[in-house]
Amino acid sequence: MKKVCLMVVIFVFAAAAAAADPCEGYWKSIDEDGEVTAFWRIYVERNLLFGEIVRIADKPDSTLSEDVDPTYPDFPVSGDLRQQTVIHKPWIYNMEQRREGHWRRGYIIDPEDGNRYRGEIIFHGSDSRRYDQDTLEVKGRVLFFSRSQYWERSSLAEIEAHEH
Repeated sequence: MKKVCLMVVIFVFAAAAAAADPCEGYWKSIDEDGEVTAFWRIYVERNLLFGEIVRIADKPDSTLSEDVDPTYPDFPVSGDLRQQTVIHKPWIYNMEQRREGHWRRGYIIDPEDGNRYRGEIIFHGSDSRRYDQDTLEVKGRVLFFSRSQYWERSSLAEIEAHEH
């Protein structure tokens, strides 16, 4: 009986450890004018958080990332980025978890202009008083200055339904 109880406890803790972080999933980036700019997939790999664009609003999937540098320090994709498409590249990379739903110390590259920022991502659940839906606060920092965007949760169905 003790062995069964021990196995159950181990299974529960293993399942809790494997549970997805609330930041993971599909999100839509929204600019200051309230317009959707892209759809993203946020995921954890090797205990680090990454984010890749899966669809660009109003642009074809074949759009090249021509305005970025050829490469960046520690960027997880090799080759000249200017000759590769914007989609399916981890423009958010190497974020370290501070706590559940809060990641920092990684990088964000803006594929529109190639600027690289220190990044921080904070999940705000819809149950809070300030947010009426799940929201991802995405911060880019340069020195002591930062700027935030607030992204809304999306779904694969919404992404597939979005016209270019």
